Amino acid sequence: MAFAFVLVFSGCFNYVATDLEMLPEGEDVRVILTQAGFQELQATSGEILNREFGPVLEGRLVRAEPGQIFVRVPVGQRQAGFHRTTLGQDVRISTGEIVQVELRELDRVQTGLLVAGGVLATGGVIHLILSDARQPENGDQDFEPEIRSPFSVGVFP
Repeated sequence: MAFAFVLVFSGCFNYVATDLEMLPEGEDVRVILTQAGFQELQATSGEILNREFGPVLEGRLVRAEPGQIFVRVPVGQRQAGFHRTTLGQDVRISTGEIVQVELRELDRVQTGLLVAGGVLATGGVIHLILSDARQPENGDQDFEPEIRSPFSVGVFP
C-alpha cells in the first residue's frame, strides 16, 4: 500500500527552473552542471557519485555561499527494523559550473486529478460490491435480508 502511494504521488511533482539567488535552504532541487563541473565533482566526491550520477544532480539544498552551493545528494539507505533512513553526501558545487537550477514543486492540478480518480475508482468498487451483495442468488424468490446482531446473549435452561 505504501509503495503504491509513493508511486502515485511521486508523479505529482515537477521541477521548475529558478534563479540561484531565489532558492530557499532545505528545499529539493535539481542542478544541471557543465561537463567540466561534473568532472570536477567526480574528482572531489569519490566513487559514490561516479557510478550513480550524471551531470544532473538531485538533492536537497543545504546552504548557499558566495560562489558556491552545497547540495545533499542521496547515496544510499540504512534500515533498522521498520525505520529507513536515507544517507546523503554533501557536495560543493561552484556556481560558475551550474547551467540551470530547478526547484521541486507540487503540481496541484495533476495531484487533484489523481486523487479524484482514486476516489471515483474506490467508489465504483464499493458500489459494485454493495449492489452485488443485495442481489438474491435465485432471482425468482423475493429477497429479504437477514439482519443479525453481532452480539448475542444466550439463555440456557
